[in-house]
Amino acid sequence: MVGPQVILIDRELGLIKAIEFVFPSSSYLLCTWHINKDVAANTKLFFSRNEDFNRFLSKWNAVMVATSEGVFNSRFTNLVTEYACINGLLDYLMST
Repeated sequence: MVGPQVILIDRELGLIKAIEFVFPSSSYLLCTWHINKDVAANTKLFFSRNEDFNRFLSKWNAVMVATSEGVFNSRFTNLVTEYACINGLLDYLMST
């Protein structure tokens, strides 16, 4: 049986296990829409002002739409440098 080469998912852990079992030769990618929704929902509490939160989301979105690995790394490094002083924010981004 030939399965799909790539499956787009929302990080549902049960689905990941099922994909690994049913389609072991398939790869799965996380949906950027779901990633961005999760980041927005789980990082808002780190910001007391909406404009600061919106600025962070703008920089996060710039990371997410990077067109190459080099651009991604550069933008992510800048984001990490700028927001290193916010306790817990980078821990969330790195662990999630």
